[in-house]
Amino acid sequence: TVQEDGGLSPDEVRKIRAQEQVRVQVQREEKERQEREKFHRQMQLQAAEDAEARRQNQKRNMKAIAFVVGVFVFLVVMIMMIKPG
Repeated sequence: TVQEDGGLSPDEVRKIRAQEQVRVQVQREEKERQEREKFHRQMQLQAAEDAEARRQNQKRNMKAIAFVVGVFVFLVVMIMMIKPG
């Protein structure tokens, strides 16, 4: 038999296989955990970038509104100056 030749007993083989299965499962779970963390970080980064883009758009919109209001006020003042009376 294998045991007589210095090999492993069936119990030892089962034990080693079970340990290997546990090791593989632990590695798989660790990889999945790392992938979840990576995905979470990517989502946080995307959310931060989106928020910054919204702030920039709001800033640009406020400048455009201020410009339009300024032009309107300028035109009203010019019309009042031209108006006789």
